[in-house]
Amino acid sequence: MLTAASLGRAERGAAELHLLRVPRLQSREAGLERLLSADERARAGRFRRDADRLAFVAARAVLRRLLGARVGVDPRELVFDYNVHGKPSLPIAPGLRFNLSHTEGAVAIALSQGIDVGVDIERVLPERASLDGASLCFADSERAALARCPAARRHELFFALWTLKEAYLKARGEGLSLPLDGFAFELASDGAAIRFQSSLGDEPAHWRFHRGLTPSGHAWALALRADHDVALEVSEA
Repeated sequence: MLTAASLGRAERGAAELHLLRVPRLQSREAGLERLLSADERARAGRFRRDADRLAFVAARAVLRRLLGARVGVDPRELVFDYNVHGKPSLPIAPGLRFNLSHTEGAVAIALSQGIDVGVDIERVLPERASLDGASLCFADSERAALARCPAARRHELFFALWTLKEAYLKARGEGLSLPLDGFAFELASDGAAIRFQSSLGDEPAHWRFHRGLTPSGHAWALALRADHDVALEVSEA
C-alpha cells in the first residue's frame, strides 16, 4: 500500500490518496481493531450500524499504519491532537498533514508533507440527492446547476458537489463554522473550480481539487491548499 518510493514522493511535496474497500480489508486483514486506541474503540462502539462501525475501524487502523510507517513508530503508539473542530494532527510530525473519510463500504485517506489536505468519500445514493436537500447544502449557483441537470444524472452531480464541499471544509479544518453557501464549485472534466464570497477571505488560486468515482461506485473528492500543481498518487485496494 505504502512503498518507499511513494514515501519519497510525498516527502518532496506530493500528495497521496488511498482508496480502500472495507469488505476487502476485513477479508484480508484480521485484528484491525487491535491497532486502535481505547478512545477510538469506544467511539467505534457507539455506532449503531455495523457498516458504519466497520468503516470507522478500518479507516482509523489503516491511517495508523500509514502514519506509523511514515514516522517509524508502532501504529498503536501514535497519539493524535485535535483542533476545536475535530481535525486530527500528529504532534511528533507537525509537517505531516493527513485527513480521512469513511462511509458504508469505503475509506479514503489523504497524506501530504506541508500541504493542508481534506478528503471526503460518500456512498452514492440517488434517493438522497433531492433538490429539497440541496437547498440546505449548496450555494445558489450549485442549486441552479442541479435543477438544470437531467433527473437521471442529478445524483451524480449532487455527490460530486457534496464531496468537494466537504473536502474543502476539512482541508481548512474549520468544519461547519464556514457557511455552505459562502463558496461554490463548478465542475471540470477531472476536477473543479471554486468561487468564494469575500467574507470567507479565501482565493481560488490557493487551492487544487481532484474528484472521481471508485470501482465500487463511491464518489470522492480531495482538496489541497496549494498555489501550484501538486503531484498526486492514487492507490486503490
